[in-house]
Amino acid sequence: MTLAVVAACGRGTPSAAADTTAAAAPVAPVAPPASGQLASSGTFTSLLGDFQFAVPEVWEQRYTATERAKPPEYPGTETVTEFLFLPMSGGTPPALLTILQYSEKAWKPIGAGPSKPAGTVVAEGGGRVFVAVLLASNPFPAGSEDAVAIAPMLMTPEQVSKAMRIQ
Repeated sequence: MTLAVVAACGRGTPSAAADTTAAAAPVAPVAPPASGQLASSGTFTSLLGDFQFAVPEVWEQRYTATERAKPPEYPGTETVTEFLFLPMSGGTPPALLTILQYSEKAWKPIGAGPSKPAGTVVAEGGGRVFVAVLLASNPFPAGSEDAVAIAPMLMTPEQVSKAMRIQ
């Protein structure tokens, strides 16, 4: 069974039909906040993954969250939770953060395998392993409204780990 949850929607909604040429434009580099700490504006409680995530204040009104069970694009995962940036320019919203939940048993061969697994382990407990897949670079044209808005929203694995609480 697959379940999608939408939480904490903000300014505007992205249009799936809108076309954007951001992918072809130059991108700004990812620069995590200098302090390493992000203030929280609230807590996202996963309905499928049984964890909580302290949502950074800077994300307020510019993200939405979805969850799915056993997603085919991530073999071996129990759940995937995606925090999507809501661009003002429309188009497909990029995932600021994707949290993959594996059982310890499913994770062992993936984590120890010869190929590098997607993401970084950010939490473990209760027989589960949580892996964060972060946005690798700013996908918007340098200087655009969306590029400026998304830049301070990018997180490091350490920040995600500090914001996670396993239930």
